[in-house]
Amino acid sequence: MVVVSATVAAYAGSFAGVFVFDDQMAIVGNARLHRLWPPQAVVGTSLRPLLVYSLALNWAWSGLAPWSYHLVNLAIHATAAVVLGGLVRRALQLPCLADRWAGEADRLAWAAALLWAVHPLQTASVTYIVQRGESLAGLFYLLTLYAFLRGATGPRAWRWYGLAVVAQCAGLATKETAVTAPLAVWLGDAVLIAGSARRALRQRAGLYAALFLPLVGAAAGWWYQNPAFWPGAGGGVTPWVYARTQASVVFHYLRLCMWPHRLCLDTPWPLATTWGPALPAAVMVAGLLLLLAWQLRQRRPAALLPALAVLVLAPTSSVVPLPDPVAEHRLYLPLAALTVGAVVGVRGLLRRRPWAGPWPARLAGLGLAAAVVALGWQTWQRNALYHRGADLWADVLAQYPAHPRAHNNIAAHLAEEGDLARAAWHWSEALRLDPEYLEALLNIGAFWVTQGQTEQAAASYRKALRLFPDCARAHHGLGRALAAQGRLDEAAAPLERALTLDPELAVAHADLGALRLRQGRLAEAEAALQAAVRRDPALCEAETNLGAVRLAQGQPGAALPHLERALAQCPGYAPARSALAQAQAAVDSRGAAPVGPTTPAPQPPP
Repeated sequence: MVVVSATVAAYAGSFAGVFVFDDQMAIVGNARLHRLWPPQAVVGTSLRPLLVYSLALNWAWSGLAPWSYHLVNLAIHATAAVVLGGLVRRALQLPCLADRWAGEADRLAWAAALLWAVHPLQTASVTYIVQRGESLAGLFYLLTLYAFLRGATGPRAWRWYGLAVVAQCAGLATKETAVTAPLAVWLGDAVLIAGSARRALRQRAGLYAALFLPLVGAAAGWWYQNPAFWPGAGGGVTPWVYARTQASVVFHYLRLCMWPHRLCLDTPWPLATTWGPALPAAVMVAGLLLLLAWQLRQRRPAALLPALAVLVLAPTSSVVPLPDPVAEHRLYLPLAALTVGAVVGVRGLLRRRPWAGPWPARLAGLGLAAAVVALGWQTWQRNALYHRGADLWADVLAQYPAHPRAHNNIAAHLAEEGDLARAAWHWSEALRLDPEYLEALLNIGAFWVTQGQTEQAAASYRKALRLFPDCARAHHGLGRALAAQGRLDEAAAPLERALTLDPELAVAHADLGALRLRQGRLAEAEAALQAAVRRDPALCEAETNLGAVRLAQGQPGAALPHLERALAQCPGYAPARSALAQAQAAVDSRGAAPVGPTTPAPQPPP
């Protein structure tokens, strides 16, 4: 199929993409993904269990090799494009639209799906791995609409309605933006099929009950478990300030959909703290919404597509404060509605005089081909930025040089590449721009530990704790810095405090176990190290130190399984290999004296 082939061609370069931004926390540093069973241990209390489990399946497939994650993301996006094409095709064949569009339904549907699939704006949801949540929820959203349409217009209605309910529940388990899918179904039913909102409810009361009931439990869970949905959660931003800010954000989004120039992974959008600068945009948005409401009241099919775009954006672009006012991945589904509207609108214009006739239509076909090629080429170029994290953040800094988060993140990638001088400069710049930036304080502290500058590291962590006393990662980092100085008794307290604040912090368990091993407190060391490997079976340092505990206890045979597991996880890990040789020699000697403790394995920076 042309749509799938074009999508694959545009995203073929994405397979070389690396983990960036939130990928580091959600995938690279997420120990829960290192197992598949039991599922509850994988997803924990996440409000997006289906997304988390899909990432765990990728981890089981390829570990930290990004190609499999990109393959799944591409498959999701290509499938969503096919579903979009099928949905638009069937919608244009409905009785209220068939007289005008049925003869061209196939061409228009697949043209819209093609443009949507290769649009470079979609890289934020496809190439950016963890934003699979947006594309997968978008796929389930489209499936909900498609299944409803099949059920309402064909035989075996309740089978299709059942699929719609399942897709809706899957979308809710993937990302919160799927919450508006039942409203989208109801709106489409009222405008295109039933003829009114009340008649739609009367005709399909059971379906709407099944679609809306899951929202009750989901809303309660989101409200009480996810701080992002509390008023003022966006860094103290009130709902009114956030709503004023979104007025200008909406026009920014429209510009990106129509002209995807200067895309940005992380846009630092200024908050509209007063009405003055925001008033013109707010008045225009209010006017457009009133016009849209009037058109819907008149049951104009042309109003349905912008209304669907508004519905999808409503959870993130209304009054619920989120930490980031702007995010390009939020346009994944709104772009679909706007693209379909543009394709159908252009075709309708070409039917009118003086544009009617074969030549304008042929020129429009050439224009479509040119647009697909141009958009696909931009997508290919955008994907190339993801091949190196430092390049992606350099692109952000080229647009926003005073962005602390961009400086922090480019520094992390440069440090991984060994460019330590530039990394240190960018972290210092991030802290110059925002002296209270917690992530930069933690990252530069970890950096100083790796460089042996433990006094500077401890100072950075102590500053973080003065600002954020309950930050488990800062307590953990301070404990590591003190342990690296040999101040073992002082280091124990912050490590234990870190585990009080976050009992699931596997590396803190591992570090506490290593410290107790160095102190000769073998029982406590064993307990901490066992807790570490229970939470993260891939911690080869913890397994190595468990082997060292067994050796110190005079049990070289019991040490072998731990050391073999450590080498299975990290084949080139020298401390595990050395300890394994020591344990094997002790076992072969049959009755050799107990072997003393080995040097504890160092932990990597958090």
